Formats: sequence, C-alpha cells, structure tokens
Amino acid sequence: MSGFGYAETGGGYYRENVTRSTNAAGGDPTRDWFWKARAGGGLGYILGSGFSLDGTLDYRFRYYDDTNRRDDSDLRWSAVLNQSLDHGSRALGMRGQASYLGLDGYRQDYGLFANQSFNLDALNRITLEVEIRSRQYPPGELKVLSRDIGEFWLSWTRSLFDGRGSLTLSANGGQEWATHDRPDGDQNFYGATFDFSIDLNYRLGFFLSGLYEHNAFADERMEIQDDLTPPPLYTRNDDLYELEAGLTWMFSSGWSLRPQVLYLRDESNTLWGNYSSTELWMMVRRSF
Repeated sequence: MSGFGYAETGGGYYRENVTRSTNAAGGDPTRDWFWKARAGGGLGYILGSGFSLDGTLDYRFRYYDDTNRRDDSDLRWSAVLNQSLDHGSRALGMRGQASYLGLDGYRQDYGLFANQSFNLDALNRITLEVEIRSRQYPPGELKVLSRDIGEFWLSWTRSLFDGRGSLTLSANGGQEWATHDRPDGDQNFYGATFDFSIDLNYRLGFFLSGLYEHNAFADERMEIQDDLTPPPLYTRNDDLYELEAGLTWMFSSGWSLRPQVLYLRDESNTLWGNYSSTELWMMVRRSF
C-alpha cells in the first residue's frame, strides 16, 4: 500500500472582462478578491501480475470577498484499475465530481472511462481514452441542463530536455444527449489541448497549458432583438478558449509556492453566452 497527500491555500484576484454580453447587460463587470483552499490525496495497492488499484479524492473551495456572490465548493473522486504492459499500460475506472450551485444544491457528475497507452519509444507515448458520464443538476430551474455525455481523447506525450520537461498534445470530441428538454437540445463538440512543463532547475519549474473547444447545438432557437424585426431562427454555437501559465518554486522540502494566471474566453452567437475573465493566484502547497 502506498499513498500521497497535499494541501494548499492562498488567494487571488478575479476580473471579468468586457464582452458583448456585459455591454448588453449595461452593468459593470465583476472585480473581486478571493481566498482558495485545496486538499486531497490518494492510495494505491499492488494486486500482482502487473495490476494495481488506485483511488483519489480532491476537494477545492473558494471564498469570495463579495458577500453577495456564491462561494465555490467542489469534490472530485476516482477509482481506477491499472495494468502495466511491456510497451504501455491500460486502465479502467470510475470518476466523478460534486459541485455546489448555491441554494439549488449540488451538480453531480459521474461516469466510467477506459484508456490504453502505447510507448512508441523512450521519449514518445500515445494514449487513447473513452468515457461515458452523466451530469445531473439538482431539482429546480437548473434541472433542464442535465445531460449524458460520451467523449473520446487521443493524446501524444513527448519527453523533452533529458526528462526535465514534457509536451502533451491532445484532440477530443463527443456528443451530449439532453435528458430534460434542454432549450438548445443535444450537442456535438470537439477540441484540442496542449500542456507543457519544464524544470528550469532543481527548485523552479514552469508550466503552460491551453484549451480550445467548439460546441454545436442541435435545436433551433429564437432571439428577439427589437419590436420591429421578426425573431430569427438559428442554432447556438459556442467557442471556448482557455490559457493558463505559472511557476512552481520548491522553497523547502515538501513545500512549494505557485503563482498562476488563468484567462478564459467564451464566444457565442447568442447575445447572452459571451464571457471572459482573468484570474491571478498565489498558492502555497504542502505535499506529503
């Protein structure tokens, strides 16, 4: 039996950027300080014959300085059966997430996944993964957003700089099936991500990641623009962008300082579906 754990705390600043939606709403974009905390860990047990069983828990909490704003609370879990192979590995498992949505309660995500990795050589690995999961919203106005999701990933990881760094490129796609008459119906989606990290020296590391995803909904909707123009029919399309960068400074054994910046951008052909924000964090982590 083996295990690991971590706990971190810190704070940051949230800035909502101006978009078409904020201009239409006529209000000031949100600016807010916040405090963050995170704790988690995992256990692993070797079964023999190349098999192992692993479980993890990860809890995240965010408290906003604005008392009129809902705080964030999020618990993530996983249980995985792994098998080591001569030239790779495979895994079969379950994972989920419970996210606090305020007075309505919690959104529950849970599902099954499987993946297989192939070592092309000492520096390159290809991974295929599929997942089927359900996203269930609590009773009330949000219940119509509930859906089932099928998704696949194809990723390539390259070891760099004699093992001091790595780059992972991935592509994903899938389908969402609305289960409670969601206004926009079912949805197809596809996207791509990259993750780069490097140890600059034995204490300082740098990481950079990015995401793009396109969402195409199936059902037509109407959007009334004024009293004279007939409302046009159209299907909703969203493009999501995410960029994150940061440093990890190991200032003592088991302790690290982690400054990060996160930029989000959601572009939509609906007037109300546009969103952008920038966040700055400074976290202290203890690993054990």
